[in-house]
Amino acid sequence: MLQPIHRGIRNLRTGSAVPGLSMRWVVGIDNGMPRSYRMKFAAVATVVLFALGGNAVAGKSELAEVRARSEMSMVVTGKVRVEADGAVAGLDLDKPGELPKGVVELVQHTVPDWKFEPAAAGDKSAETLNMSVRVVGRKLADGNYALTMRSANFADSAPGAALKRGSAHSIVYPSALAGTNASGTVYLLVRIGKAGEAQEVFAEQVNLSVVADQKKMDKLRDEFARSAVRGAKRWKFVVAKQDGEAGSWTARVPVKYQVSGQTLPKYGQWEVYVPGPHQQAPWRENDDTAGLGVDAFADDEPQLLGQGRRLLTKLAQD
Repeated sequence: MLQPIHRGIRNLRTGSAVPGLSMRWVVGIDNGMPRSYRMKFAAVATVVLFALGGNAVAGKSELAEVRARSEMSMVVTGKVRVEADGAVAGLDLDKPGELPKGVVELVQHTVPDWKFEPAAAGDKSAETLNMSVRVVGRKLADGNYALTMRSANFADSAPGAALKRGSAHSIVYPSALAGTNASGTVYLLVRIGKAGEAQEVFAEQVNLSVVADQKKMDKLRDEFARSAVRGAKRWKFVVAKQDGEAGSWTARVPVKYQVSGQTLPKYGQWEVYVPGPHQQAPWRENDDTAGLGVDAFADDEPQLLGQGRRLLTKLAQD
């Protein structure tokens, strides 16, 4: 059985503003990158990260070290209007009333200062992009929470419009992990051929919703990654918007593993997990989207890379 061991995150379970919430902000620029926003919460609510069964032999200090790497985050969606010169002209957030007040203010304060690559020569029209950003919160030593936007995705079409899974074979839970109740998300990078086949599949990152000693965490990530890659190699895709010269396309796809009875967070609610290390796909050595992160997914639809205008402003990195 899993047992809750992480109870330090407060006021972050609900998506609406929390009564009695008090905040203090620290805003500035360090080397061209935004500092974290800091929030202090008055009331107390609990978000639980579970310990994997069978960890009695693991030292408390080792579990504490793993747990200290956990983070909470949520994906915020909306539309951003970009001028021909790359300046941001407008921002519309989806369902702002369902988002925590501090998250709304972070996005609204930060996005107007972004700079995108200019439009093609001769194109002087503004462009509206679909935006999804992942806001991450980390607890500080003084009890506040630092909020940053760590990953982002922009597209000139709605999710699923440019790329769809034509046939997605089900990916089954790894048999080697049966009985562990472990859950997590694998972020895949898929190279798609002209016929829509998955030519190459690579697991970029595996985030886990459990805590265990490092050896077990590595095993969980390896099993989830191998399962996801093996299943995704049988997928077929339909690319609706094609570059006539392109011989292949690259997409990012999340694969979520959850146990029976597990409830996934809704829009505006925080998700807690232990992030895994990011791995570089061998065919993406010159990835111009690497600085935008891999996990800004508004849903489970695959993201076709290379869409829309590229963000030049650096996002905060851990």
